[in-house]
Amino acid sequence: LLAALVPAGLAASLINPYGYRALLFPFQLTGLQLFMQAVYEWRPPWDPSFNTSTAFVLYLLFVGALCLSFFFAGRESGLPPRQARARKIFRWALAAGLAAIYVALAVCWFGRSAGWWDPAVLRAALLALLALFVFFVLDNFRTVDFTQAGIVLLFYILSLRHCRAVADFALVASVMLVAAASRWLEERRLSRPAADRAGRKKTKASGKREAAAPEAGGAFVDRSGPAAVVGGALLLLGLALHGTLDRYYIDFDGTPREAGFGVAANIPLAAVDFLARHGVTGNAFASYSHAALLIHRLGPAVKVNMDSRNDVYGEALYAEYRAALGVPLAMEAYLKKYPVDFFCLTPGDCAPANWSLWTAAGSGWVPVFIDDQAIVLLKREPRFREVIAREELRWLRPTSLPPLSVTADFAPAVLAEAERCIRNSPGSWYGYYYKVKALVALARYEETLAACEQLARVNPAEPSTYFVMAGAALRLNRPLRAVEAYRKVLEL
Repeated sequence: LLAALVPAGLAASLINPYGYRALLFPFQLTGLQLFMQAVYEWRPPWDPSFNTSTAFVLYLLFVGALCLSFFFAGRESGLPPRQARARKIFRWALAAGLAAIYVALAVCWFGRSAGWWDPAVLRAALLALLALFVFFVLDNFRTVDFTQAGIVLLFYILSLRHCRAVADFALVASVMLVAAASRWLEERRLSRPAADRAGRKKTKASGKREAAAPEAGGAFVDRSGPAAVVGGALLLLGLALHGTLDRYYIDFDGTPREAGFGVAANIPLAAVDFLARHGVTGNAFASYSHAALLIHRLGPAVKVNMDSRNDVYGEALYAEYRAALGVPLAMEAYLKKYPVDFFCLTPGDCAPANWSLWTAAGSGWVPVFIDDQAIVLLKREPRFREVIAREELRWLRPTSLPPLSVTADFAPAVLAEAERCIRNSPGSWYGYYYKVKALVALARYEETLAACEQLARVNPAEPSTYFVMAGAALRLNRPLRAVEAYRKVLEL
């Protein structure tokens, strides 16, 4: 019955809208070089975009610990003395090779500033670790657990191809390490003198394990204790709680991940709320990271040209999309070829040259929403006339461009647009930033102080806010307030 499940499962997997092509797609995808090179998660772990992350360093530690757990799990019992001694020497030689690799990695890590932490060196080290493990398996092919060794090799090779598989390898490695720790604890317990073990109070579980010990030649019975399993489970639970209740760092430069549940701050909630509130529908030219929320909240009335399932769109469409984001001529060709009704982009996807193209006189595009996470431009057409009349932004520009220098001549217009940005995205620092600049240009220093305080609450890590606050306080003859603000600048 169990053997029949394999062909039955394969037959069931063919029941999908695409038939056998759905099964071939993952293999075809890995041959699409544009995605393998352009998308972060498809790059190998030694790539510069990943090799200085905390995940990569922990990955190296996991690989080393897993190799050691296999190297010292072998047994020489039952072998002739000379063969047993040779096997033991070989195992220690593998351990010495492992130590040499990690010493070299440590030296390269501390020599990062000199360029020693090089992708070619890291690739060679990871492949050397693979070779050590394969040598161990070949030398111990009669005693090694091929199920565990095969699973480790499969997931390790996958992790060498794409950094997205590093987390999968870590989960598998955790199970293997817990099993090795459990086995070591049980061997340590059994290695104690029998009198010592008999003197201890037996637990119900240990009594069952002792009673279940088979006679010589009997079936294998796992008598390992639960201590390592319970400890490993508690460790994983503790790490999960830490990542949920407190922030963890994705690199060694102090870059934290947001803590807690819910939607991350880089998701364009305010922009999508704006589109929904004004009934904007049609075909969207969307940033890779913004399209999912557009589909979820506004589909099918809104259709996107690209989303994070970019591999399903294919290389040709994705290459066309990327070219349009970076080159004005390619953007012009794209807009002639495809019917686009509005843009919803990240600031990083709003190239200065394209912004000039969209905002040029007679371009047919109007910016109506800007915050620190998204930019929305509408096509100038009758159905959007009312939205454009209320929300058009003539002065403000996205954060991908140099900041606007505000003078008293047009400061009232900038202030009005900044107030609209605050209303449309109250959790963003963007509107407050231009509100402060406009108020300074208008010499309204009391209001400048209040706006700076609002900006500091939204974006407390920006030192220029406190610098402007200090200047406004001095204008108002409040030196103590200015000193306090200058101290904050120095702290940041």
